[in-house]
Amino acid sequence: MRILAIFGAIAVLLACGATRAQQPTDFLDLQGEKVPLTLSLDRLGILVKDGTTADQIKDFAGRRGYKIAQALPGGVYLLDIGREADRSELAQLPLGIKRENDPVVAQSGFVVTGPGLDYPLIVTDEIIIQFKPGVSVERINTLVAQQAASIAKASDYYPNQFIVRVEEASKGDALQLSSRFQSMADLVDFAHPNFIMILEPQQMIPNDPLFGDQWHHQNTGQESGTHDADIDAPQAWAIERGSAATTIAIIDLGFDVMHPDLQPNLVNGWDFVDNDNDPSDLTQQGRHGTSAAGVAAARGNNSIGVSGSCPECSLMLIRIPPSTAAIGDAIGYAASSGAAIISNSWAATPIPAIVNALNSAATTGRGGLGSVVLIAMRNSTGNDCGPTRLPSLGSLIAIGRSTNLDLVDDSPSFGDCMDLMAPTAWTTTISSGKGTLWITTTDMLGPAGYNSMLPDPDCAEDPSALDYTHCFIGSSSSTPLTAGVAGLVLTASPALTRLQVQRLLQDTADKIDDAAGAYAPGNGYSAPVSGDPTHAWGRVNAFEAVRVVAAAPNGRAGVDIFLRDNRLDWGNTEQPSNTLFGAGSGTIGHWESMDIKVDAPPYQPAPAAATFEVFSDETPSAVNGDINRVYVRVRNRGPQTATTTTVKLHWAQFGTALPPLPNDFWSLFPVDSADTSQWHPLNCAATNASTCVVSNLSYSGASVAMTSGDAARIAQFDFPAPPVHQALSNHFCLLAMVDSPQDPISQASKASFFVDGITPSDNNVTHRNYANLRTIHSLVERFLVRNPFDRPIQTELRLTAPAGWKVSSEPYPVGKPFQMKPLEEVRAALTIDKPTAGDGIVTLSQEELTGEKAILIGGFSLRFQAEK
Repeated sequence: MRILAIFGAIAVLLACGATRAQQPTDFLDLQGEKVPLTLSLDRLGILVKDGTTADQIKDFAGRRGYKIAQALPGGVYLLDIGREADRSELAQLPLGIKRENDPVVAQSGFVVTGPGLDYPLIVTDEIIIQFKPGVSVERINTLVAQQAASIAKASDYYPNQFIVRVEEASKGDALQLSSRFQSMADLVDFAHPNFIMILEPQQMIPNDPLFGDQWHHQNTGQESGTHDADIDAPQAWAIERGSAATTIAIIDLGFDVMHPDLQPNLVNGWDFVDNDNDPSDLTQQGRHGTSAAGVAAARGNNSIGVSGSCPECSLMLIRIPPSTAAIGDAIGYAASSGAAIISNSWAATPIPAIVNALNSAATTGRGGLGSVVLIAMRNSTGNDCGPTRLPSLGSLIAIGRSTNLDLVDDSPSFGDCMDLMAPTAWTTTISSGKGTLWITTTDMLGPAGYNSMLPDPDCAEDPSALDYTHCFIGSSSSTPLTAGVAGLVLTASPALTRLQVQRLLQDTADKIDDAAGAYAPGNGYSAPVSGDPTHAWGRVNAFEAVRVVAAAPNGRAGVDIFLRDNRLDWGNTEQPSNTLFGAGSGTIGHWESMDIKVDAPPYQPAPAAATFEVFSDETPSAVNGDINRVYVRVRNRGPQTATTTTVKLHWAQFGTALPPLPNDFWSLFPVDSADTSQWHPLNCAATNASTCVVSNLSYSGASVAMTSGDAARIAQFDFPAPPVHQALSNHFCLLAMVDSPQDPISQASKASFFVDGITPSDNNVTHRNYANLRTIHSLVERFLVRNPFDRPIQTELRLTAPAGWKVSSEPYPVGKPFQMKPLEEVRAALTIDKPTAGDGIVTLSQEELTGEKAILIGGFSLRFQAEK
C-alpha cells in the first residue's frame, strides 16, 4: 500500500533568528502551549513520490552527496547533507530540488524538532494564512507582495484562507514569513508553514508475537516470498477491525473452545453431534475447526499468538457430524442465530436438504439481506464445478487457493464457479516451487493438534508454541480468511446485501499471475484461450474492499468511480496500474485505456454499456475537417450511487512520455487551462461545453460488466483531429478525467503535472496512447520522444514486439541510453517490417534511468489486425 504523509494545518506562533542547530528561537503554539522548535541545520526532509524504491532514494541522495539519516512512516526521509549549513542556504536547498522536478521527490523542506513531538516537522516552501473576515483580497495581495511571496491557492473550504508560496526572492524562509504574518494580529488569525507531517502509519500492525509469520496478512518477503502477495490486512485494519455485532459462523468437525486466542470472540454456538452448546472436540477432529476459526477471527492485538482477518468479529462455532440433516440444521442455526457470514471449509455432495439450507441462509439471513456464505473449493486437482459440486451454487462464494508467491500451485481445483482466490498453501506448494510457506494460525492446546503430527519436511513446527501451528493448508484456510474479510466489510457497512458483498470482493480482487490466469479484458474474470478458468476474479484484497464502503475520511463511503488504464485495471490503487503482481513480473502499459474509444466517419451506432466492449475502436480521421466521436465509459464499483460525475477529455500529440500539464491546469479545473498549446480540451457532444456531466451513476463494477445489468455510463465528445503532419504521427493521445464530490481526483494528483505519473496512480484519470493499424507488411510510424520534466534526464526506449518482426527506432535506438534536456521534444520514427499474416502488438516505452533502477515514464502501443 502507498502510505502518504500529509500537509498539516497547525496553529503556530513563530519567531525567527536561529543560526545553530541546538539554539531554538522558533516556536510552535499547540493548544496554548508554546513549544520551542530546533532547526536541524545538517538535515533536509523529503516526501517521496508513490512507487519510489529504496534504490531510487539512495541514488537521489548520493548524487547530491547526501546520506539517508532516517526513514519515517509515510514515505518521508531525513537526509544528512554532510555539513552544517547556514539557515538561509538550508532554506534554498529545497527550492533547488523543486526546480529540478525530480521524479523521486514530491515535496521537500528543512527539518525542525521540538519537545513532546513524536516526529520531526518538515518546513516546506508554503505557508497557510488565515486572514480575518474583513480583510480584502486587494489588501491580502499587497501584504503577500511586500514579502516577495506569491499566493498559490485559495482554500476551497475556509473563506479568506490562502496558501502562500515562498519564492527565492522572498524575505525569509517559511518559518520567518509565518512569524511576520502571525504578528499582524489585527489582520491575521493564524499563519504557519504547510508542514509535511508524519502521521501514524495507515496500517495496524498487531502486537501478536506470531503475526510476523502470518504472511497471508502481510507478505514482506518472509522465506523468499513475494512482497505484497497477501490480503493487505494491516491496511484494512487501519480502517476497520471488526465488531462484536458482526458474527462469523465456522461450521466444522469440532473445536478447542478453550483456546485463549478464540475465547475473547466466542458467542454461543452449537454441537450437532452431542446436541448441546459446547462444540468442543479434543480429539484430532477438533484441530481443523480450531485452525480455521483462528484464520477468520482469532483475537488480534492481545499480545498472544496470532490474529484472524477479522480480529474483533464474533465467532460462532458449530460442530457437525457427517449427517445430511445435521448439516442442514447447522446452516439454519447459523443463519437464524444472527451469523452475518457462514464459512464452510468442507466438501459435500449437494443433497437437496443441504442446498436448500445454504440457499435459505443466503436469502433470508440477516433479516432478508442474506448471510454471506462461503464454501471451500476442493483441494484435489480438477474442475470442482457442475451439478455434483457445492461450489456451483450461485448463492455461495467459492474460494480457491493462491500462494505466498502470488501463484496457483500445481494441484488446484478450478472451474467457472470459483469466485475468488485467497492466500494459503498445499502439500505440494513448496516442492513444486510455487510457494515457500504454509499458514500460521491457532491449533489445539498443547500437543493435541497439528503439532502432534510427525514433522513435515516442508513445514517445521515450533516446540515452544504448541498452541499454534505453522502448517495449516488448503482452501480450508483460504475460505475462513475470506470470511474474515467479509466480516470487515459488513462491519464497515452493515446494510450491504449478500450479493453486494460478493460483488465487492470480486471487483476489488487483485489480478495475480496474469500469464496463467488470462483475465478477460471485458470483465476481469479468468478466461484462458483453452481449458477451464483457473484464477476466478483474482486474489482477495481486504484493504481495497473495506476502503470502498467505509465511511470518510478513510473510506469512500460506497462510491468509487474509476476509469481503466489497461485490461488488468479494475480500479485498485494499492499499487500503480502499470505494475504486475508477482516477483519480477514487470509492467503493463498504463496508456491502453479500456474506457476510451474513437469512432471516425462514417459513424457507427453509439455504444451502450453492455456493448461498449465490442464497439469497433478506430483511428481518428484527420482529413476534410472530419469530426470524430470519442466515447468515454465511466464505472462505479461502489454500492452507492454517485449523484454527479464530471467527465473531461483532452488530446495531445502522440509520443512516448506525454507533455506536462499547464501550470494553471489544476487551479482552474474543471474549467479549461489558459494554455492549450499542448493539451487541447474537447467539447461534450451533448452540451458543446468543455465537460460532460453524468447524473446518478449506479453500481457498475466488474461483476456486472458486459451483462444486461451493466450500468456504466458513456460520455460522448467531439474530436476534430488536426490535419496530418508529415513529420508527426497521425495518432493522438486522449486523456480522460472524472471528478465527483463523492469521489474527487486525489490531492496527490492535483499536486502533479506529470501525466504518466498521475494516470497509473489515480483511478479517476486514464489515457489512450495507442493506434489501431491494418496488417500491412511495413510502415514508418512518426512520434515524439519527450522529457516531461523541467530538468535533464537520462532515458532509454524499450520495445516489445511479436517474434520475427523487425522493428527499429531513430534517432534513438532501442535499448541505448541517451540524454534529454528539460522539457525537450524530439521527432522520431519507428520502422516496422512484419510477416504477411502477422497480427500483433508493438509497444514502445520510455524509462528514466536513475541509479540501478528504471522508472517507466510513458509509452505507446500499435495494434495490428486484419481489416473487418
